[in-house]
Amino acid sequence: MRNYEEMLEKIKVEFKKIDKSLSFFNCLEQSFIMKVPIDLYENEDYGIETYNMKYEQAVCIPYTKNGQKMTNLLMNLMSSSFSNVEYLYNHLSFIKEHIDLIRDSWDGYIGVNHKEEFEEFGIEELVNKNIWIGDARFIYPSSSSPYFEIPILIFNEKTKDKYELFGIYKEQWEIGWDEATYDEVGRRTAARYDLSLSRSINDIHIIASIAYEGIECKGAMLLKRHKKINPADIYLDKPVPIGEHKRIRKLLETTNENFVLLVDTDKLEVYGFKSISSALLPLNGDILINFKGLFSWECKVNNELIFYFEKLQFKFPADNNNEANILKEKLLQEFDLKEYHIRFLSSLIETAREQEKGTILVLLDNADAKDEASRLSSSSTLIKPIDITPEIVMNFSKIDGASIIDTKGICYSFGVILDGDITEGDPGRGARYNSALRYIKTKKNQGINCLIVVVSEDGYVDVLITKDLN
Repeated sequence: MRNYEEMLEKIKVEFKKIDKSLSFFNCLEQSFIMKVPIDLYENEDYGIETYNMKYEQAVCIPYTKNGQKMTNLLMNLMSSSFSNVEYLYNHLSFIKEHIDLIRDSWDGYIGVNHKEEFEEFGIEELVNKNIWIGDARFIYPSSSSPYFEIPILIFNEKTKDKYELFGIYKEQWEIGWDEATYDEVGRRTAARYDLSLSRSINDIHIIASIAYEGIECKGAMLLKRHKKINPADIYLDKPVPIGEHKRIRKLLETTNENFVLLVDTDKLEVYGFKSISSALLPLNGDILINFKGLFSWECKVNNELIFYFEKLQFKFPADNNNEANILKEKLLQEFDLKEYHIRFLSSLIETAREQEKGTILVLLDNADAKDEASRLSSSSTLIKPIDITPEIVMNFSKIDGASIIDTKGICYSFGVILDGDITEGDPGRGARYNSALRYIKTKKNQGINCLIVVVSEDGYVDVLITKDLN
């Protein structure tokens, strides 16, 4: 990561991968990079390169008042803590010592007892915020002086309470923000949520990959801390180690979310079955693992979804209300719609995202939808206009191409191959997304209001509207 734009783009892309609803990303209020210039020296005593940090020249990129105030506060903490040290010969370990000090002291700064310190630097509004400070990276450009690069993310005060894994994920992000994908950070986070998960998560992934007589892995197991509390209804004559993956997979075929395998978390072995209800599960910190298909499973505690894996990709629990609000906002931005039209169109889009192969929905005003369906008739299946239903959306989306629908829910064609002017796309995305982007950019240039929903094969949903385009 070498500039703010790259970091911001990575944050957007990676947060979208771990939270389809974008709720987690929307909790992020500010982000910036702190750059601290340094002078390098040759230490004659040790014969190695040492350096001196130029605290007073530290800057915030992009330059914002809050960002620079935050930079001043952190630089003050650093310089005051190590003011007696001028030259150091292990710069990476030293700067990490700085950052660790700041992270450890941040909670100490939060609250009314330290309000004066925050007021002194003019950032008292950050008292209750959740601050992520990434490990520093040593940058030595060939054309300019070297510097340390430190990213900082500022989340709203509710984020920590909203996500059970927030604190663990924060720690893992801070040490791996530059090298790791956020999905990789998530896998580390999931393994650190609980000791029993740390010891068994690789086995769980393997079990989730095994089919039984051609059927993907489904069923449930409960990682029990205390075997004597709420004992099993059925005991196996001989426990089965969780490492015997095929045997465990076969046993799972007899289970569901209300009839589970019991796993002894000390010995990591399955010892029986138990009938449970959502009102009683899980108890005493027990962890419910629900298998959902190939490399897919979810982790619940006290009947609350903590995280899940979808085809081995780590995910935070989606906030469906947030996703619905984003969609409603975009529909209202693009079209003049009644509330019942918004609800209906939202239900169509929700159905479309269930299509495993992915699909595209194109929404246009009534006259534009008719014209576009007619214009593209040679590369589509043109139909007599019908009132679309979620069932029809699911059926039409089984084949390649887009469905053209007007804002009142009338469908005019499906299997449409979208055209458009040659324009700059996104090489990191697939053909479906880029064809939609090319089409909607052309509609914008033509002054036609358009909203496109792109559902990818991995379940991600992009909502494109002409008013968002440059």
